[in-house]
This record gives sequence, C-alpha cells and structure tokens, in this order.
Amino acid sequence: MSRALPPDLLRAARGVVDPDDNPFSLSSAMEQLLKDQGFAETHLHLGAALDFPLAWAALMRAMVRLEMKYSDFQSPGACFEDGRNLGTWLLHAGVVRLVLAEWLFSVRRGSDLQDLLKFVGALWGDTSNADHQDRTTTHGDRRPRVRTSSRLDAVQRRRLSLAFSELMDGRWRGVSQSSLAGDPHQQLRNRFAQLRSLYRSLIRVPRLVQTRPEKDQLRILYAPENRQEVFVNDPIARVVRWRPETSGSPETLFTTAALAYITHGNEQSDFARLFWQVTRVRCLFYRHLVQRPLTNARPAMVCPVFLQH
Repeated sequence: MSRALPPDLLRAARGVVDPDDNPFSLSSAMEQLLKDQGFAETHLHLGAALDFPLAWAALMRAMVRLEMKYSDFQSPGACFEDGRNLGTWLLHAGVVRLVLAEWLFSVRRGSDLQDLLKFVGALWGDTSNADHQDRTTTHGDRRPRVRTSSRLDAVQRRRLSLAFSELMDGRWRGVSQSSLAGDPHQQLRNRFAQLRSLYRSLIRVPRLVQTRPEKDQLRILYAPENRQEVFVNDPIARVVRWRPETSGSPETLFTTAALAYITHGNEQSDFARLFWQVTRVRCLFYRHLVQRPLTNARPAMVCPVFLQH
C-alpha cells in the first residue's frame, strides 16, 4: 500500500496529529547529528531527496511556469497514454483543487457543480475582491504580497467549467482520435497551454513589482531555499491559512477539512466526486514517481531547491 497511496493521505485520513511527520523516527542522538552535520544520499542528485508532500507542493506551483511542457511526464508504460497526458490531468487537478479549497474554507452555499461554478464567478469575477484580500493579509504572513489580477473572462470561465466536467467524468470532451489525427502534439500543446493560462489566472500570478520587499518575496516565490518556503508557495497555502508553525502541509490541511466535510453527510455531493478525482490524480502521480525509476518527472526537476537536511 505504501507504493500505491501517499503516506500523508493515509495519515490524514486516520487523524494523525502531524500527517507529514516522518513515521520512521530515529534515535535522538542520530537525529541531532544529522541536523548538525547534514547528510548526503550518494545515489541521488543534489536536491533530489524530497518527500512526496514537498514534491507535490512544488509541483502545484511549478505547473504555472512557461517552462513546463505537456510531455514532461512522458515515460513508456506510464498512465495516461505513456504519461503523455499526465501533465494535462495534473493541471486539471491543480485548477479544481484550488477552487475546492477556496470554497471549502469560505462560506459554503451548495456543493453541486453549478454552485461551485457560481462561487467561482463571485470570487474571481471582481478584481476588488483579490485586492481586498491582499490588503488584509495577517501580519507575519510570508506569502508574496504583490499586485495581482484575478478576473476571469468569459473564455476562461468556459474553460473552467469544461475542466470541472472533464475531471468529474474522468475523460476529455470534444477530443477523439480523429481530432488528434492531424497533429496530435499541437492539439496537446494547445490544451495544456490553455489550462495553464487558466491556472495562472486563478493563482493570481504577480504582474508587477516595484518595492524591495516585493522583490524579496518574489525570491521566495521563484527560488525557495527551504521546506517552509516551498510550502508557502503552494497555491492553496494562503487559502487553508497555512503557516510555518502549522502542523502539516497545505495539502494535509485541505485533505483533512475535505474529508471532514464529506463524511458529514456529503458523500454523494459533486464536491466529493471532484475531491476524489483530484485525489486519484495525486495518487497516480505518486505512483508515477515511486514505481517508475525511469520516469522523466524527477523531483529534482519539479522542485529546484536544495535542502540541508
């Protein structure tokens, strides 16, 4: 089971106090020695020894970068057409995951698909809403405070609705073998680019920086140097109110809250269906890393951060 499901998912479902804590404890003397002197795993590239919660948080932010390509996860025998479509489904999961987190940690009104889409229209349809959130950030929050734009146009809203429907059904709509016969790579590139543009709009990617503090915050965004800075860059960290002193990662806070909502009489809701689809995609990505040593999706590529220990 440890090779099929991420440990943090199982531990969050069991109600473990710190689901992201290392379940394999060391002696206090050995743990202190490693903290003082660090360690190296000689069979790995520097920076590649990441646990899955850290790699997942880094991936959820990295998916907005223009350097990411739909084919980055391609590998013979991998899920979703030899991994060729895995990147696009990961974008589906990232988009829906962010919307579900926003809805879950706000005033909830209805949990079917149409209610969720109406919620999106209310939250991302007014730029003053995002500006207000940035101005009222809690003191001590290390999330980058930069000028942002969060308004979705009509085309983006249609793409979002399509992404919700496709993830819920587990298949793409309007895509057939005949439509991919001309230039399948171009079709996949276009689909990936459109979803990435939507994801960037939802995350509110910075547009302009002017002051020195804003530039310092952008350093954390684009060149994180430790575990806390990777987690604070997770798009849902702001939503679930994650802080460096918080027990658990942004993902486990989201998962714990979602499971609590689902198990209180909402098992058949559209929210539950979408959450489980996001969870399935995450589990498939976990297996893609753990069970496939020849995969192209190496954690070192996903998260270019060097950790001391």
